[in-house]
Amino acid sequence: MMQYSNSPNLVKYMMCIIKQQDELVKAIQDTINLRYLADAFGKQLDVIGEIVGQGRIIAGAAALGYFGFYDEPLSTNPSIGDDATPTIGGTYRSDGDRASTDFRMNDVQYRQAIYAKILKNDSRCSIDDVLTWIDLIVGYECDTEIIEGVNTGTIFIHESLSQTSRITLGLFMVFMKPVGTGLILRDNTGVITIRPIDRNAV
Repeated sequence: MMQYSNSPNLVKYMMCIIKQQDELVKAIQDTINLRYLADAFGKQLDVIGEIVGQGRIIAGAAALGYFGFYDEPLSTNPSIGDDATPTIGGTYRSDGDRASTDFRMNDVQYRQAIYAKILKNDSRCSIDDVLTWIDLIVGYECDTEIIEGVNTGTIFIHESLSQTSRITLGLFMVFMKPVGTGLILRDNTGVITIRPIDRNAV
């Protein structure tokens, strides 16, 4: 082999073998690392979601915020947006958008929902758990106030949440509120409708 040590063809051949070995090592590392929720994406997230009982698609979810489609705060509040405040208003539905009202979370939303589901699975619905759960769904630490009453309560999130965050909170809050109590959920832009949805759909 020594006589071919400076052969360009042999060097290229060896580099091809090393490159394939590096790809194999990376694939093995990904198989291990992408099992962690913080690093997982795509199908790996779907598998983790199945383990904790949280689906990516919410079948039959209500208004998804298309401009002019729904006259209620959950979908468009207000319906017309503002250049200075991109968090308000509904988006236009293009020809390529599905007409279905199913809500499919992207990887970022789904990861937050899985974290929240893990908390919910082990929660007794204490105030601290509810506050943490809201932060997980929204994706950042919110300035949230909980006002307790007799068999009812108000959760006031002192933020101007995005339409997606409002919709997600409205869909999932029913799973985190104490049984037998009334609950009003709102942010700076108004009341967020808490929607009863099919528990088998999530």
